[in-house]
Amino acid sequence: MKKFLTGALALGAMTGSLLANAANIDFSHNAGPVYNDIFGDGSNVSLTVSSAQGSITAGAYGLGVNSAFADDGALDNYWSGATQERITFTFSQTVKLDQINLGLFESCCEPNGLYSLDGGSDLTLSGGSTNVGVAVDSFSVATQVRPGGIGNNTFRIDNLNVSAVPLPAAAWLFGSALLGLLSISRRKRA
Repeated sequence: MKKFLTGALALGAMTGSLLANAANIDFSHNAGPVYNDIFGDGSNVSLTVSSAQGSITAGAYGLGVNSAFADDGALDNYWSGATQERITFTFSQTVKLDQINLGLFESCCEPNGLYSLDGGSDLTLSGGSTNVGVAVDSFSVATQVRPGGIGNNTFRIDNLNVSAVPLPAAAWLFGSALLGLLSISRRKRA
């Protein structure tokens, strides 16, 4: 009985901690570039923020890119010509990206920004917040580029909502089998 309870408690603690891990990573006034222990539970899941087009800036409305002398630090491509301003987010392990929230979203010519998951195709971001709900190791957020190289809109990345990837079904089956074996062992001894 004691082994059964210990196994059940261990499985419950493991699944409970995986289901409870969620984080709102706020970029206001904090440009990183590294955010350690994002879930605050000692799991050591970290996030690295980078940009190949210029320096990352932080302000009251989130992260942007400063790619030229007169740039305002938002994602806008205004002074970068045909180079697309892009911020890449890389996690130390797979997480579920629940939501992307934008700050100071101003539409110039089209209502959307772009984000690209793990180097895949670009998907639209609406102004304000966008629910995503996919597992990622890394993704990028960028402005759209229209002819002439100036961005269609301007925005900052205010915060991200992420959560731990839930246990796969195989882990649940393994845990159930383990508990079943423990209970059979207990019955044989009795």
